[in-house]
Amino acid sequence: MNPVAPLAVAHCPLCGSKLIAPLYTITRFEDPFTIFRCESCLFQFMNPLPSAEKEAALYTEGYYTGQSSYSYIDERKTELFSRHVWKARLSTIRRYVKQGTLIDIGCSFGGFIDFASRYFSCRGVESSAYACDYAKKRGMCVEKARAEDMDIGENSADIITMIEVIEHTRDPLLVLRKCAASLRNSGLLVVQTADLHSWQAIEAAEKYHYYLPGHFSYFTGETITNALLAAGFTSVKIFRPVDFGLIPKLKKMRGSFTRISDYLRCINTAVYHFKGYFKKRGIPLTGSMVVYAFRSRS
Repeated sequence: MNPVAPLAVAHCPLCGSKLIAPLYTITRFEDPFTIFRCESCLFQFMNPLPSAEKEAALYTEGYYTGQSSYSYIDERKTELFSRHVWKARLSTIRRYVKQGTLIDIGCSFGGFIDFASRYFSCRGVESSAYACDYAKKRGMCVEKARAEDMDIGENSADIITMIEVIEHTRDPLLVLRKCAASLRNSGLLVVQTADLHSWQAIEAAEKYHYYLPGHFSYFTGETITNALLAAGFTSVKIFRPVDFGLIPKLKKMRGSFTRISDYLRCINTAVYHFKGYFKKRGIPLTGSMVVYAFRSRS
């Protein structure tokens, strides 16, 4: 790999160390990409990054409708069932913050902020023009911007959620600093992402399912904690596997079932969920984690 290729970096985006080296080359997509690892803090990141134009092209209509090689679930088709998970997550969030303003970064079509609006004043940030336009047509207040470029205002939010979004950022520390500055006293940031220091990730190596063309930043429980503290958060709590129980997850799955035999998938989901509570030799069995970061202003 050419170390001076456009958009390549010579230092860790998280800690600034120059002790970085290629770890994996992911070849299962049309455009292969390389994952580097920082030998100082163990943060993993794509290097070089795609151009801004190529990044934007990842999130057109095909990404949401399954018409591209890199795609995601079309939330619009499963929104009724996703509400089970949203309700459970909001129940946990409201243990810490009961009212105020909630900002969802990476809000997609606005389903979550629409549901959360029964408890909070909600708005969103979304980088995809296709998804953002749809959310606005629903009447959602959504800013069209990448997380690095968002302008959500200082001291303007009580809760910020980033559900499977931080891995899409080029400069995660900048994003976390923006979130910290935007939160009011006793504010809460919720981040869901994968833990690369888990047996699931270690054993899968370059085949780990989280290595994707739109994922630029890869964390561990330790690196996300250190990044949050460096960004100005005062305390961090990690939930494994997620911040709610199994039942909401199973109820959400029903939205994708098309035949009776699909219910057998619940067995694998239940096994995976309960494995998330355990560690082997101090390392989590699965990569699932949700991080709650608190911002207290003196």
